Amino acid sequence: MVVRGRSMEPRLQDDDNIAVDYFQNTNIIDGKVYAIALDNEVFVKRLFKEVGSVRIVIDNPDKARYPDCTVPVGNGVVENYWVSGCC
Repeated sequence: MVVRGRSMEPRLQDDDNIAVDYFQNTNIIDGKVYAIALDNEVFVKRLFKEVGSVRIVIDNPDKARYPDCTVPVGNGVVENYWVSGCC
């Protein structure tokens, strides 16, 4: 997978090639980086479990331009989203 954009700088740069384990289960380990699909787009982000939600954290320190967000979950599975193995 090729990284597009600057939201995960300095860890991941625009045009970096990364490996994604699509066969890994979706048990989120806090603070790890995952490929996540949101509304038919795939992103590479750092995830944290919270009660009833998953916090999506952007590594870029410019939070005005690259804000973190939270998505709801249900029954232990992220609804309307999928999470793929750790990068």
